[in-house]
Amino acid sequence: MGAVLLGLVLAVGMMTAINAGRLGHMPPGVGPSALTFMAVPASGIVATGLLFLAALWNRAARDVHMRYMLAGFISMTPPGTHRAIMGMMGFPNQALFASFALMNGLLLVAALYDFRLRGRIHRTYLWSALVYAATWLAMAHWLIQT
Repeated sequence: MGAVLLGLVLAVGMMTAINAGRLGHMPPGVGPSALTFMAVPASGIVATGLLFLAALWNRAARDVHMRYMLAGFISMTPPGTHRAIMGMMGFPNQALFASFALMNGLLLVAALYDFRLRGRIHRTYLWSALVYAATWLAMAHWLIQT
């Protein structure tokens, strides 16, 4: 049931991002165009979907499953931190970078906690960081092309 709900959330989120870009919606005070800004939620939705799919694929391996779930939840933090925390603090131009830096910082904290607990970083954190980087590169490519 949770996987079905996640699929619905991701589908509605992607449709919302595409419609927002099509209609020209973007946060006030942000420099890029609405179509360019659409790349931000779209890349986050893709990263979240990939990490949760990896978690579902590895349900039998509890340690792998829970780490992919954590990374998937962390990948959903940029919209909230961008709008709620950074935007209200009066730094709209730095909010996007700061929200993604916070997301990567949270993943780093989880990996360091794992290292302290087990003496090594679990491979799922490395794969999750790769997914974050790939979506960042895809978003950067989209922003440059637009």
